[in-house]
Amino acid sequence: MFDEAHIRDLLIKSCHSSKEAQTFFESSRSDAELLALLVLIARDDEDYEGDAPTRAAYYASQFPGNLLLPHEAELRAMLPIVEGYGGYIALALGKTKSVACKTAILNGLGDGTRFDAWLFREALSQYE
Repeated sequence: MFDEAHIRDLLIKSCHSSKEAQTFFESSRSDAELLALLVLIARDDEDYEGDAPTRAAYYASQFPGNLLLPHEAELRAMLPIVEGYGGYIALALGKTKSVACKTAILNGLGDGTRFDAWLFREALSQYE
């Protein structure tokens, strides 16, 4: 079981090039429990804002599709409302290879002028 406060702290440290934090997240990409916590933090229901939700989305997007699939509906619901890190949510959705996710990614990409359009395109490349 992970302590949410500790994981939030590691997420913030990862923004400041903490090798400890980066190593922890990179070595935990197969931990379904950690992924669930990252999705919760990325959702940011408590409006913590700051770096933790963004980094949580980034690290969640690094997990394999089979682990992301159980979070598909939650991630899809987040895509149109997260600010500043929708590209990482799109990237996670692309790894699920779900048809519903592809539609959500295309809708999120819109006319392709958003600042993180490259992440949406990378997400769509998962379907090729």
